[in-house]
Amino acid sequence: MKAKGNWELICIAAAMGAVLVLMFVAISRVGRDPHPQMELKSKRIELVNKMRLSLSKASEEQNYAVMSTSELASREFLDRALAELTSFDRNRIELVSLAQKPDDEIHSSLTKHIDETFREFQSVSNQVSELSIRCS
Repeated sequence: MKAKGNWELICIAAAMGAVLVLMFVAISRVGRDPHPQMELKSKRIELVNKMRLSLSKASEEQNYAVMSTSELASREFLDRALAELTSFDRNRIELVSLAQKPDDEIHSSLTKHIDETFREFQSVSNQVSELSIRCS
């Protein structure tokens, strides 16, 4: 009989220990609100999508500038392309400012890659702009 009573006490103690651990985990999570993290991630995704759209529009406007038959039309398309590139750059700067940790190696590497690629894109874009005006 005594062995049965000990097992019951052990089971009750284990159950109480599990309840205490669960309560501790629940209380420690109460202070953390996942909404700011989700909002930050959502904002970053929104900015990246805006950047993609701006680059796509800029490229399209530059294509129209190259295919344009008049210098005036070509300049109008190039002005719209420049506005889209300015929008891209504004969103890029805002994205960099949303970095969680400035010393985050992966984030800084990706930011550096975006900057280098954007500079290359601008260089090619400037060459296309010059050629499209010359050929019009």
